[in-house]
Amino acid sequence: MSGAATNTARLRPAGPEDVALVFEWANDPEVRRNAFHPEAISWESHRVWYATKLVEAKTLMMILETGDGRPLGQIRFEEVPQGIEVDLSVAPSWRGQGLGRELVKQGLAAAAGRWPIGTTVIAKVLTSNVRSRRLFEGAGFLSQGVRMCRQTAYDQLERALST
Repeated sequence: MSGAATNTARLRPAGPEDVALVFEWANDPEVRRNAFHPEAISWESHRVWYATKLVEAKTLMMILETGDGRPLGQIRFEEVPQGIEVDLSVAPSWRGQGLGRELVKQGLAAAAGRWPIGTTVIAKVLTSNVRSRRLFEGAGFLSQGVRMCRQTAYDQLERALST
């Protein structure tokens, strides 16, 4: 995607019409390799999870798309006791073109309209996912150290939400 096209990418709220798209992205082999639960997700469990996330007040889920409406990726923020956790994925055909940076940039701006400035934003990245760790570090996230979840090592990166 050219720089000019990246500048026209915009976030919009995820809706019921995106359920199949997000399901497809969630089951992409690279996404599954970099997930805490690497097994494939069933359609039924995804459909129930997705419907719940769309209406939960503690969740903000958005889709990044081109100016002409082509979907590029998704970003989701979810309130947790320590702040808000962020999760994202870029559509397979659009990876390696700087869209992760755009997702984080626009996503943080959207989150700043939803949660108080200063809220801790948390990214949990598997230690093997170097590209994702670099993405978050480039957006000002700092490592809080390696931790374990379900016998899987991950780096917890954090930053404060700002304007």
